[in-house]
Amino acid sequence: MGENIITPAINDEDQESKLISLAFSQAQKELEDQTASSQVITHFLRLGSQRAKIELKKLTLENQLLEEKIISERRAQDLQETVQEVIAALKSYTYTPPGEADDSVF
Repeated sequence: MGENIITPAINDEDQESKLISLAFSQAQKELEDQTASSQVITHFLRLGSQRAKIELKKLTLENQLLEEKIISERRAQDLQETVQEVIAALKSYTYTPPGEADDSVF
């Protein structure tokens, strides 16, 4: 009657999410029934601790920094390509002094 029907996973990430959801549901049930093991209780106590929150914030900031570095590197590569294109264009430019134009072009 209270059974959950679980649809098949689409991919590994989906499978992992479903398993985590099931584990959290089971842990919640055990905590509510007061049958949870000391490991389950300790796990959730650690999740709620100030240290865990600080570590999560640190990981979030490190991830943001990494993403910004990737964006910065891409911009630097784009700039380098643009500079190389400008240099190539300037090298192809030849100066012809006034009065020495090649009239054979026209």
